[in-house]
Amino acid sequence: MIQNSQSFRERLKHETASLHDLLERTYPFSELASTHSVETSIAALQGFALIFKKFLEDNAKNDDFYQASLAYLGELPPPSSKFTYLDQYNHLAMRYLFLGSRMGNELITRKNPEIVKTPGGKYFDLEFPRHLWAELLQDLQKIEDSDTENLVIDSVKTYLDAMVKYGNSLERQ
Repeated sequence: MIQNSQSFRERLKHETASLHDLLERTYPFSELASTHSVETSIAALQGFALIFKKFLEDNAKNDDFYQASLAYLGELPPPSSKFTYLDQYNHLAMRYLFLGSRMGNELITRKNPEIVKTPGGKYFDLEFPRHLWAELLQDLQKIEDSDTENLVIDSVKTYLDAMVKYGNSLERQ
C-alpha cells in the first residue's frame, strides 16, 4: 500500500505539472515574487479567493491556518473579473492545491517583502502548517482505487485551469 500511495502522489504531481507550470507563467501569479504593484498583488490574491474561499469557509473551524487565510482573503475588494467564486469542489484535491500553493509563500515574501503590506497580503506571511501537509499526505496514501485517483487529478487540473483562465482574463495594470 505504501508503494501505491507514493506512486499516486508522484502521478498526481506529474499529471498536473504542466498546468502548474503554466499558472506560474500566467499574469498576475507570475509576478508575485517580483512586483511591487499593489494592483497586481491584489489581482493574484483575488484569484486565490475565487478558488479557495468556499474551501476555507468550510474548513476555518478545523484549523487556525484556514481561518487566518480566510480572514486575510476577506480583506480584498471583490474582483472585477467575470469569474465567480468556486462553490463546489473535491475536498482532497482542494487541500492538495491550497496547501501546495502555500508552500511557495516563503519565497514570495522573501523576494517581495512589500507584498504583505497590500490589502490581504498577510495571507502570504502566515507560517506554513507542516501538520496539515503531513495529514494530507497520509490521506493520499489511503487512496487505493484508480477512479478516486483520477477524480482527484482531474479536479486539481480543473482548478489550475480555472486560475490560468482567470489570469488570462485580466488586463495588465
